[in-house]
Amino acid sequence: MTSNDGVEQLIGNTPLVRLGRLFPPPGPEVFLKMEQFNPGGSVKDRTALGMLRHEEQAGRLRPGMTIVESSSGNTAIGLSILSKERGYRVVAVCDRHLPAGKRSRLRALGADVVFLPDTPPGLDTVQLRIAVANHLAGSSDEAIALGQYSHPGNPAIHRATTGPEIWEGRQGDVAAIVAAVGTCGTISGVGQFIKSVDRGVQVVGA
Repeated sequence: MTSNDGVEQLIGNTPLVRLGRLFPPPGPEVFLKMEQFNPGGSVKDRTALGMLRHEEQAGRLRPGMTIVESSSGNTAIGLSILSKERGYRVVAVCDRHLPAGKRSRLRALGADVVFLPDTPPGLDTVQLRIAVANHLAGSSDEAIALGQYSHPGNPAIHRATTGPEIWEGRQGDVAAIVAAVGTCGTISGVGQFIKSVDRGVQVVGA
């Protein structure tokens, strides 16, 4: 068993697992990229790491600062795990329907959770969450709103890690990639890398 200097080294290099029972021969070979093996339990650990690295390299993020992020839970969890080692405080702006398990996990990781006020049923609250996060971050010179929906570090880390892992794991035998889309960071980064090595691969957003 190998040892690691920090949790950052545990992010990525997740396994590819074939769905042989759902797609038996002679049908297509379909594989899952098992992102739940990241320490925070989702692909958003990569997003969190990509954004933090980008801001640190640009000199905009220093120990002692506060990170404010609009999140449905997973990105904030990733940021909280990584921020404990780096000396940042995390404020997660979330909807009130955030599952209890994610609430507990965020608080256990030391994050402060700010919930939106009651909103009408069916209202898309993403833009409201982003506006609240920007407002909170703007109230202090020692705070920064990362903004995963538009942050260049989001697709960049998938271009640098997730895409190459898929390509190398399949030794270039890839006909199509399907990714769920939210911020579109995963599909954008993976798609950019895959198209750079084989423009014939189909990239599908679900």
